[in-house]
Amino acid sequence: MSLRLPSPYRLDFLAASIKATLTQQNYTYWRDTFFRNGTLWTTEVRVLNERVIFTADPKNIKTVLVTQFRDFRKGDQFRDA
Repeated sequence: MSLRLPSPYRLDFLAASIKATLTQQNYTYWRDTFFRNGTLWTTEVRVLNERVIFTADPKNIKTVLVTQFRDFRKGDQFRDA
């Protein structure tokens, strides 16, 4: 199941994420975002027309970090930094 957040370019989502970081409320913000619609562990959003996937699912995290690490790129901006 994927959560689609309303708003063109997801600027509301981006602003709320930045605010949570600046006010040291990351844990609360992400917990509330994931569990607002039940027990959603993975969500996909488009922020400024870029596809972004967030997950708190232990199976997904294990897949990304252990078994298929090379299949999941963070993107050129991280590789070239």
